[in-house]
Amino acid sequence: MRNISIFLFIFFSAISCKDNSEGFIIELKSSQNEIIVGSSIVFSVVDNSGEDLTSESNFYVDGQIISGNSFSFNNSGEFDVYAIYNNITTETITITVNDPPIYFEKYVMVEDFTGTWCGWCPRVSYALEYGKEQIENLVVIANHYNDPMQNSHSLRINNLFGINSYPSVLINRYKNWNNQSISGLSDINSELNFNSTASVALESSLAGNNLYVKAKLKMGENFDALTLGVMLLEDGLVRPQSNYTSYYGGLNPVTNFVHNDILRDYFTNVLGHIIPDESIGHGKIFEKEFNIDLSSYDNIQNLRLVAFVSNRTNRKIINVRASSIGENQDYNQIN
Repeated sequence: MRNISIFLFIFFSAISCKDNSEGFIIELKSSQNEIIVGSSIVFSVVDNSGEDLTSESNFYVDGQIISGNSFSFNNSGEFDVYAIYNNITTETITITVNDPPIYFEKYVMVEDFTGTWCGWCPRVSYALEYGKEQIENLVVIANHYNDPMQNSHSLRINNLFGINSYPSVLINRYKNWNNQSISGLSDINSELNFNSTASVALESSLAGNNLYVKAKLKMGENFDALTLGVMLLEDGLVRPQSNYTSYYGGLNPVTNFVHNDILRDYFTNVLGHIIPDESIGHGKIFEKEFNIDLSSYDNIQNLRLVAFVSNRTNRKIINVRASSIGENQDYNQIN
């Protein structure tokens, strides 16, 4: 009997020592830290030796004990979670619960770095003209260098993205288009295989030579940092074009080459206007207005507008949209 008492004393002393001695630590873990409304998270508790203490712990969400170690979050917001094991409390972790994403129709932006002196550039022009017929949601911008259509904006973009060979093509400002031909259009089309969680739309009106533009952005998730860019393009400028390809009849130069999608002006920084952090969020709308004098343009009917939203950190285009002057667009929301 005496031996049994000694054994029990040693056993419970060991437990007490494990739970309360200096250096004993327990940690709360979660299967995820950020979810959408209606999703569940599984919690667990381990000690600093790796032993699983989940079944012996109680879990609390915003101070309320929950049943078991799994919880379904049915409201958006931030929730504090902690656990208690044998009167020892873990550090609190924060779970972020977002509303379900809002999805919009996706468009793709392709920037063609070109020049009238570039003999291989017609290969790209030909492929992109064909691409615009085949890919409905393709927006092309021609950034000219070292020719009469060059401007300070095209030079700025060239420098920012390190363009030093021609032709060069960027897809959504993060991917080089290496297969610059009709057979490579699948690389561009693949950008449209998913929907976007942000949409841009344009409203504009013309009074004489004064153009009023409202650029609108709707966000379908909680982004970290965004920019909104607005530019002016021009179609139908006829300039001689060097041509080392078999396209356009193999002529060199092509004397009556029609240049389209020419970048003429930016109403924002070429990387876009920085959207204030407090204006960014799920379901929020941001708008910016512009008034532009078009008196320097001979053929206003050949002008078009383009707006884009991009990630401010990595410059990647999230979505883009082209618009005719006088058009009033709405967001192409899918759900």
